[in-house]
Amino acid sequence: MPRKRSSPSPDGDRPEKPSRSANKRGSHARQALGLEIARLTAAERAALPLPPELAEAMDLLDRLTDREGRRRQEQYIGRLMRDVDEEPLRRAMAGRQARDAAEVARFHAAEAWRARLLEAPAADVPALLEEFRQGTAPASAEAEAELLRAVDAARAARARGDTSPRAARVLFRVLAAALAGGGD
Repeated sequence: MPRKRSSPSPDGDRPEKPSRSANKRGSHARQALGLEIARLTAAERAALPLPPELAEAMDLLDRLTDREGRRRQEQYIGRLMRDVDEEPLRRAMAGRQARDAAEVARFHAAEAWRARLLEAPAADVPALLEEFRQGTAPASAEAEAELLRAVDAARAARARGDTSPRAARVLFRVLAAALAGGGD
């Protein structure tokens, strides 16, 4: 006997229910968010608004080594994520990713400045340093002197043919700290 099909009422008094596929997509998305949070360190997770049961499940996942046990624990974390308001967690993770991206961009900029300062002719270095200073927050006289010493040491090491990367690393750290606003 064919199934009886019910058509939606014409006045629309019955709310639309999400499809089974939509429910599964949402469940998988919540589980993926839970696993992304579980990959954080315990200290980073402690800063998030996690219910105690979920935080405990994530701590247990850290300790499990058996593949099947981890899979089952991941499923359990996905189940617990259904009862959690995920919007604050998504905002916190997005903020964390934005901070990480900004730090990576700062490191790339420091590397680019280091390459420019080391490969430029000696006569162009003061102009490059002035250009660098214009793009960063005003630094103290001590920080300026440290930057000059680092540039001079790295350029001298390169001129001597020193293969040790020590001076170039020091220059990178000074440039990264200046780009961060001197906070490093």
